[in-house]
Amino acid sequence: MTNEEISTMVETSDEWISTRTGIKERRICTKETITDLAVTAAKNALEDAKAAPEELDMIICGTIRGGVYQSIRGLRDTEKAGRRCPAFDVNAACSGFLYCMDVAAGFLPGNG
Repeated sequence: MTNEEISTMVETSDEWISTRTGIKERRICTKETITDLAVTAAKNALEDAKAAPEELDMIICGTIRGGVYQSIRGLRDTEKAGRRCPAFDVNAACSGFLYCMDVAAGFLPGNG
């Protein structure tokens, strides 16, 4: 869905959205759930890193929409991927990824 399409539903514009978030378009899931996507992404990330779930120190999940009201998406999804470490969500809508990166940096040695 493009920003132009969104502007037909709410009072906004492509320029307003893209200058504030950098987002031009997004994908709409019709068959998979948020959990399906998150579990697959977690498993793929572990495989790409050649890491096991027990090697993770923390998982931070950027989301604004959970499967249930105020769900702890990071906990629920990563349990299915084999997580054994603390996990939490950062609910920050479009800028969630950037907020997660900033929060994660605070947990790295020398940044706290």
